[in-house]
Amino acid sequence: MSSAILFRSRTAARREPRSGMEPPGGPVRAAKGVVLLLACAVVVLPFVAVVSTSLADQAQINAAGGYVLWPDHPTLDAYRAIFAGGVVSRALVVSLGVTVVGTLLSLTCSALLA
Repeated sequence: MSSAILFRSRTAARREPRSGMEPPGGPVRAAKGVVLLLACAVVVLPFVAVVSTSLADQAQINAAGGYVLWPDHPTLDAYRAIFAGGVVSRALVVSLGVTVVGTLLSLTCSALLA
């Protein structure tokens, strides 16, 4: 037997992409990347705005007209005010308890029915 039959050529011909798929690169792929980046910005930017505004003091928020994307002097006063009253802390404990009890009940029922 000849060696050509035993071994495949290492320089195989390049296959054409399957129908419906464009080759890597090109303007279509670049446009998809731009659309994806814009979609990510639309999703992430509101979270950044809320968190950064929560780190600003009230005077800076009022001066900026509602949202501050980069506070001059970040502070945790808003979080201290929320947790100082005890209402939010109590609500978090109740939510955690309901979640744990619900999860354990669901696991128990699932295990018994399996």
